[in-house]
Amino acid sequence: VLPDGLYRVFVGPDVTDSNLSTPPMACMRFLLRTVVLLLVALPMAALVLLALSLQSRPLVADVAQLTPDDVARAKSVFRDQDPRRAGANGLRTISFDEDDLTVAANYLAGHLGRGAARVSLKPGEATLQFSLQAPSPPIGGYVNIDAGFGEPAALPKLERLRVGSLHGPIVLAEPLLRVILQRFTAADAAR
Repeated sequence: VLPDGLYRVFVGPDVTDSNLSTPPMACMRFLLRTVVLLLVALPMAALVLLALSLQSRPLVADVAQLTPDDVARAKSVFRDQDPRRAGANGLRTISFDEDDLTVAANYLAGHLGRGAARVSLKPGEATLQFSLQAPSPPIGGYVNIDAGFGEPAALPKLERLRVGSLHGPIVLAEPLLRVILQRFTAADAAR
Protein backbone atom coordinates (compact mmCIF):
# COMPACT_ATOMS: atom_id res chain seq x y z
CA VAL A 1 0.00 0.00 0.00
CA LEU A 2 1.35 3.40 -1.02
CA PRO A 3 0.96 6.49 1.22
CA ASP A 4 -1.95 7.76 -0.92
CA GLY A 5 -3.86 4.56 -0.29
CA LEU A 6 -3.04 3.20 -3.77
CA TYR A 7 -1.78 -0.26 -4.39
CA ARG A 8 1.29 -1.04 -6.48
CA VAL A 9 0.60 -3.72 -9.08
CA PHE A 10 3.50 -5.47 -10.81
CA VAL A 11 2.68 -6.69 -14.26
CA GLY A 12 6.20 -7.63 -15.25
CA PRO A 13 9.68 -7.77 -13.79
CA ASP A 14 10.86 -4.81 -11.80
CA VAL A 15 12.98 -2.73 -14.17
CA THR A 16 14.91 -1.26 -11.29
CA ASP A 17 16.45 -4.64 -10.61
CA SER A 18 20.01 -4.32 -11.99
CA ASN A 19 20.23 -8.04 -12.85
CA LEU A 20 17.31 -7.82 -15.26
CA SER A 21 18.49 -4.68 -17.05
CA THR A 22 21.82 -6.17 -18.24
CA PRO A 23 20.52 -8.60 -20.91
CA PRO A 24 19.29 -5.78 -23.17
CA MET A 25 22.67 -4.05 -22.80
CA ALA A 26 24.48 -7.31 -23.52
CA CYS A 27 22.35 -7.77 -26.64
CA MET A 28 23.14 -4.23 -27.80
CA ARG A 29 26.88 -4.79 -27.20
CA PHE A 30 26.70 -8.02 -29.21
CA LEU A 31 24.91 -6.27 -32.07
CA LEU A 32 27.40 -3.38 -32.03
CA ARG A 33 30.38 -5.77 -32.09
CA THR A 34 28.79 -7.75 -34.94
CA VAL A 35 28.20 -4.61 -37.01
CA VAL A 36 31.76 -3.37 -36.41
CA LEU A 37 33.16 -6.79 -37.29
CA LEU A 38 31.14 -6.88 -40.52
CA LEU A 39 32.23 -3.35 -41.41
CA VAL A 40 35.85 -4.45 -41.08
CA ALA A 41 35.59 -8.03 -42.37
CA LEU A 42 33.57 -7.41 -45.54
CA PRO A 43 36.00 -4.88 -47.06
CA MET A 44 38.92 -7.11 -46.08
CA ALA A 45 37.26 -10.11 -47.74
CA ALA A 46 36.60 -8.02 -50.85
CA LEU A 47 40.28 -7.01 -50.98
CA VAL A 48 41.39 -10.63 -50.61
CA LEU A 49 39.02 -11.73 -53.40
CA LEU A 50 40.29 -8.90 -55.60
CA ALA A 51 43.90 -9.86 -54.95
CA LEU A 52 43.19 -13.52 -55.76
CA SER A 53 41.36 -12.63 -58.96
CA LEU A 54 44.25 -10.55 -60.34
CA GLN A 55 47.23 -12.13 -62.05
CA SER A 56 50.46 -10.66 -63.37
CA ARG A 57 50.17 -12.19 -66.88
CA PRO A 58 47.20 -12.40 -69.23
CA LEU A 59 45.72 -15.80 -70.02
CA VAL A 60 45.08 -14.60 -73.58
CA ALA A 61 48.03 -12.46 -74.63
CA ASP A 62 47.08 -11.66 -78.23
CA VAL A 63 44.85 -8.58 -78.28
CA ALA A 64 42.78 -8.87 -81.44
CA GLN A 65 42.67 -5.86 -83.71
CA LEU A 66 39.09 -5.90 -84.95
CA THR A 67 38.33 -4.46 -88.36
CA PRO A 68 35.03 -2.67 -89.04
CA ASP A 69 33.82 -5.87 -90.76
CA ASP A 70 34.67 -7.86 -87.60
CA VAL A 71 32.74 -5.39 -85.44
CA ALA A 72 29.72 -5.63 -87.74
CA ARG A 73 29.96 -9.44 -87.65
CA ALA A 74 30.18 -9.44 -83.84
CA LYS A 75 27.18 -7.13 -83.54
CA SER A 76 25.20 -9.38 -85.87
CA VAL A 77 26.08 -12.42 -83.72
CA PHE A 78 24.75 -10.62 -80.62
CA ARG A 79 21.71 -9.28 -82.49
CA ASP A 80 20.85 -12.72 -83.91
CA GLN A 81 21.05 -14.27 -80.42
CA ASP A 82 18.93 -11.60 -78.75
CA PRO A 83 16.51 -13.43 -76.41
CA ARG A 84 13.76 -10.94 -77.28
CA ARG A 85 13.72 -12.40 -80.79
CA ALA A 86 13.07 -15.95 -79.57
CA GLY A 87 10.19 -18.07 -80.85
CA ALA A 88 6.85 -18.67 -79.15
CA ASN A 89 8.30 -21.09 -76.58
CA GLY A 90 11.41 -18.96 -75.96
CA LEU A 91 13.79 -21.54 -77.45
CA ARG A 92 15.48 -21.67 -80.81
CA THR A 93 18.38 -23.43 -82.46
CA ILE A 94 21.40 -21.32 -83.26
CA SER A 95 24.51 -22.15 -85.20
CA PHE A 96 27.77 -20.28 -85.53
CA ASP A 97 31.38 -21.18 -85.97
CA GLU A 98 34.36 -20.76 -83.69
CA ASP A 99 35.62 -17.71 -85.58
CA ASP A 100 32.31 -15.85 -85.13
CA LEU A 101 32.34 -16.58 -81.41
CA THR A 102 35.97 -15.50 -81.09
CA VAL A 103 35.25 -12.23 -82.88
CA ALA A 104 32.17 -11.64 -80.69
CA ALA A 105 34.15 -12.41 -77.51
CA ASN A 106 36.96 -10.07 -78.58
CA TYR A 107 34.39 -7.38 -79.34
CA LEU A 108 33.04 -7.84 -75.81
CA ALA A 109 36.60 -7.68 -74.41
CA GLY A 110 37.22 -4.45 -76.30
CA HIS A 111 33.86 -3.10 -75.18
CA LEU A 112 34.73 -3.72 -71.51
CA GLY A 113 38.27 -2.36 -71.72
CA ARG A 114 41.65 -3.51 -72.90
CA GLY A 115 41.32 -7.25 -73.20
CA ALA A 116 41.39 -10.32 -75.40
CA ALA A 117 39.41 -13.53 -75.68
CA ARG A 118 39.74 -16.98 -77.15
CA VAL A 119 36.96 -19.49 -77.83
CA SER A 120 37.43 -23.18 -78.49
CA LEU A 121 34.61 -25.41 -79.69
CA LYS A 122 34.72 -29.20 -79.55
CA PRO A 123 31.86 -31.70 -79.82
CA GLY A 124 29.79 -31.35 -76.64
CA GLU A 125 31.95 -28.65 -75.03
CA ALA A 126 33.09 -25.07 -75.41
CA THR A 127 35.89 -23.18 -73.66
CA LEU A 128 36.04 -19.42 -73.21
CA GLN A 129 39.26 -17.78 -72.06
CA PHE A 130 39.09 -14.08 -71.38
CA SER A 131 41.75 -11.60 -70.17
CA LEU A 132 40.97 -8.04 -69.20
CA GLN A 133 43.64 -5.59 -68.09
CA ALA A 134 42.85 -3.98 -64.76
CA PRO A 135 43.34 -0.20 -64.46
CA SER A 136 47.05 0.38 -63.85
CA PRO A 137 47.19 3.27 -61.38
CA PRO A 138 45.12 1.84 -58.52
CA ILE A 139 45.56 -1.89 -59.05
CA GLY A 140 47.28 -3.22 -62.16
CA GLY A 141 47.41 -6.79 -63.40
CA TYR A 142 44.95 -8.88 -65.37
CA VAL A 143 41.60 -10.45 -64.63
CA ASN A 144 41.72 -13.85 -66.33
CA ILE A 145 38.57 -15.87 -66.78
CA ASP A 146 38.59 -19.50 -67.89
CA ALA A 147 35.11 -20.98 -68.35
CA GLY A 148 34.06 -24.37 -69.65
CA PHE A 149 30.61 -25.10 -70.99
CA GLY A 150 29.10 -28.52 -71.60
CA GLU A 151 26.04 -29.66 -73.48
CA PRO A 152 24.17 -32.02 -71.14
CA ALA A 153 20.76 -31.15 -72.61
CA ALA A 154 19.37 -28.69 -75.13
CA LEU A 155 21.08 -25.68 -73.55
CA PRO A 156 24.80 -25.23 -72.78
CA LYS A 157 25.63 -25.42 -69.09
CA LEU A 158 28.50 -23.75 -67.25
CA GLU A 159 30.64 -26.58 -65.87
CA ARG A 160 33.91 -24.88 -64.94
CA LEU A 161 34.82 -21.36 -63.90
CA ARG A 162 38.10 -19.89 -62.77
CA VAL A 163 38.69 -16.17 -62.20
CA GLY A 164 42.37 -15.56 -61.58
CA SER A 165 43.32 -18.19 -59.04
CA LEU A 166 39.77 -18.48 -57.68
CA HIS A 167 37.66 -21.45 -58.69
CA GLY A 168 34.14 -20.07 -58.73
CA PRO A 169 31.03 -21.82 -57.47
CA ILE A 170 28.95 -22.67 -60.52
CA VAL A 171 25.69 -22.24 -58.58
CA LEU A 172 26.45 -18.53 -58.12
CA ALA A 173 28.18 -17.99 -61.45
CA GLU A 174 25.34 -19.01 -63.78
CA PRO A 175 22.83 -16.37 -62.58
CA LEU A 176 25.60 -13.76 -62.55
CA LEU A 177 26.56 -14.67 -66.13
CA ARG A 178 22.94 -14.29 -67.24
CA VAL A 179 22.71 -10.83 -65.63
CA ILE A 180 25.96 -9.70 -67.27
CA LEU A 181 24.86 -10.89 -70.69
CA GLN A 182 21.42 -9.28 -70.32
CA ARG A 183 22.98 -5.94 -69.35
CA PHE A 184 25.46 -6.13 -72.21
CA THR A 185 22.78 -6.89 -74.80
CA ALA A 186 20.53 -4.17 -73.34
CA ALA A 187 23.36 -1.59 -73.50
CA ASP A 188 24.21 -2.66 -77.05
CA ALA A 189 20.54 -2.47 -78.13
CA ALA A 190 20.24 1.04 -76.67
CA ARG A 191 22.95 2.32 -79.06
